[in-house]
Amino acid sequence: MRPIVSSKGWATEALSIFVEKRLHTVLDTCTTVLKDTKTFLQKLYTRTLGLHSNYMFVTLDIASLFTVIPNKWGIESIRELLTAQQSFDNDKMNLLCNLLEIILENNVFSFGEDYYLQKVGMAMGTACANMYANLALVEWDNSFLLHGHEHSRSILWYTRFVDDMFIIWNKSEIALKEFIIYLHMTTTFLIFTYKYSYDSIEFLDVLIRKAELAGLGTSLYRKPTRKNCLLHKGSMHPRHISRNVLKGQMLRTMRLHNLVNDLKETTQKLKDDFLDRGYHESEIDACIVETLSERKGKGKPYFSESTAEQNVNANQTEVK
Repeated sequence: MRPIVSSKGWATEALSIFVEKRLHTVLDTCTTVLKDTKTFLQKLYTRTLGLHSNYMFVTLDIASLFTVIPNKWGIESIRELLTAQQSFDNDKMNLLCNLLEIILENNVFSFGEDYYLQKVGMAMGTACANMYANLALVEWDNSFLLHGHEHSRSILWYTRFVDDMFIIWNKSEIALKEFIIYLHMTTTFLIFTYKYSYDSIEFLDVLIRKAELAGLGTSLYRKPTRKNCLLHKGSMHPRHISRNVLKGQMLRTMRLHNLVNDLKETTQKLKDDFLDRGYHESEIDACIVETLSERKGKGKPYFSESTAEQNVNANQTEVK
């Protein structure tokens, strides 16, 4: 059972918000953890620049991560991580770990007339859940995935967005399957599903594929179960909201595509979606033209040299 219940108004809400804000500074120092799709594509560009083409894409998903992390294991992982942070002395570290323990042990929710207490794992509806799950795995990343085992030399690059993992793999399929067996042996509670391909793979909301002349091509990925839930033009929202939805979706599409042909195809599909939701063809076309004119500015693809340089500069600033 994986309950997703909002903690709004619950006794631990304020504590959870406090912990989330304090741990956010730690997340910025974790190089393996992704903030968003933009960061992923910027780092991917840097990591694959000049790389030979016979590597493999691998994605892994951790099943029910939030609710399977043992409370004691998670808190100790956070404690180890905070120990290496200069900005956290023993008092601050103990305070945050004690607050985490209170949050973890007091997740009560009701269903019908029955009340339940979650005994294992983090409540998925509480403010610090995402931060906790992200940071609890950092020590595991470093200890079992990146260093100290025979498979680490096969990993050309590894990154993670909460429970979604991306690897550029440099060995055979047989070696990969041995690596997956190894991962399952590192804990008693993490269960992995995985996909791999030499040609293309989806990760987050991006489809990555090897392009013969362009190195890699990146484009918008839509799950097979995806439905057209764009805001309807006839919705009782202020007019600028529908205009912003249209422009935002076009701009997002522009940024996720680095190849023109892929961009044209996805833009046409997006246009059809907006037409189905009551938008006028003339306003859609005008928005497409406007967004295309920004291709070298704020609409520049994330998977490109200039945006990758921005990411490197930002990281250097953080280190300083």
